[in-house]
Amino acid sequence: MTTHPVGVSSFPQPPEYARQYTDANVAKKNVLPPPIIPSEFTVFGEEYNFEEEMIRSLQSQKMQQLFSSNGDWRSELKKLNRSTVAAFLDLLDILIRCPNHPERLEKISNLRLLFINMHHLINEYRPVQARDALQSMMKLLIKTIEEVTSRFRTYLAMGHEALNQVIDEVPPILSASPMLNVEDVSGESLEERVGAIEDTISKRRSSYDEARKTIVSRREAWRRDVILCELLDNMGDTDTEKRLSPSTSRLQMEY
Repeated sequence: MTTHPVGVSSFPQPPEYARQYTDANVAKKNVLPPPIIPSEFTVFGEEYNFEEEMIRSLQSQKMQQLFSSNGDWRSELKKLNRSTVAAFLDLLDILIRCPNHPERLEKISNLRLLFINMHHLINEYRPVQARDALQSMMKLLIKTIEEVTSRFRTYLAMGHEALNQVIDEVPPILSASPMLNVEDVSGESLEERVGAIEDTISKRRSSYDEARKTIVSRREAWRRDVILCELLDNMGDTDTEKRLSPSTSRLQMEY
């Protein structure tokens, strides 16, 4: 008889009733409702009940309360701390004088009760500590969100400024369309805007043409001046040669 190998898994397999909770069965409501959450449970030997207060009073636990419920927690903790130190010193004194003295057990019981009261008072301060921690976390979160929002607004303003600069540098050109008779918010029709834009473009073109003509005329004037200067220089050289030629012949004749 052949034996089938048993599969080994790191985690336990789900129970068999989990196969009934399919999407179709859940839609048809053909499955059993989930089990009721128990209100009582035990953790490390301590019994807890959801219907009771999370931090039970010492009287409900049949413990003696050594601090005042109406006093300040900080001052009460200091009092308990001083009482614990005094009880511990008394216990040391008893152990030094007579380790088997019956007061030794009484001092140990007093120390246990003092530590239980201190622990309970610290646990009562846990909700306040959690609320303060949550408050500081929310303040930090709000501060971070405000910084991100401020940076986003700065970048948005920079983008608007850059966009306005581009719009100012590049003149808009609108083509004729059936929507030219529609007026904008300021009451100016699109035809008037197109006409103003065309006038601006024509003025810029005319100014450009005039500047170009001025540059061309200046270049022609400079060219004429250069030609006249060259002619005058040539004429001056010719006259000098003519004036010097007779004296040169006379000198040749004398020799």
